[in-house]
Amino acid sequence: MTIHPRLAIFALPIAAVVTLLAPATARAQDAAPQRSATLTDSRWQPWIGCWTPVERAPRNRDVQICIVPTTDGAGARLMTFAGDQRILDETILADGSRQTLTEADCHGSSRSTWAKDAARLFRTTELACDGKALQRTTGISTLEESGQWLDVQVVTAANGDQVRARHYVRSSETPPAEIAAGSQAKVR
Repeated sequence: MTIHPRLAIFALPIAAVVTLLAPATARAQDAAPQRSATLTDSRWQPWIGCWTPVERAPRNRDVQICIVPTTDGAGARLMTFAGDQRILDETILADGSRQTLTEADCHGSSRSTWAKDAARLFRTTELACDGKALQRTTGISTLEESGQWLDVQVVTAANGDQVRARHYVRSSETPPAEIAAGSQAKVR
């Protein structure tokens, strides 16, 4: 089953990963971008910063997902980088509202909500791309006691369901230049 790049923000080519890792290093904390936006939704606070997949294919060695507050502080931007090149940028408002997704040949929507205890983020996405079957993704993300980010998704398309589970850790890599510089790029 082919997964559209928009879904790759959570669907890197990783199957199920179960690994124990050491706590984040001091350098990883430096990777958290300094933003002037104040989070109005404090549930995002533990997520802010750059993350790397626990297991990466050789072609994805320099991939980082950086989570920064939106300019209004109500949500978060998930920006995926390959080195210093931003390859995906998605805004998430975890208020249950329907968010429109639009890009060159694709359109769709997503909804995100926090669990009552704010320990988990639930997300559903529907994306239709020209000439391809509609893809639905249902996922749950949580920060584990170990400090790892666990993301589990079920992607449903014409060929059936595919389950993906990934672990991310705080990045110990140098943050992408845009993040390190504290870029204030506007949210769409």
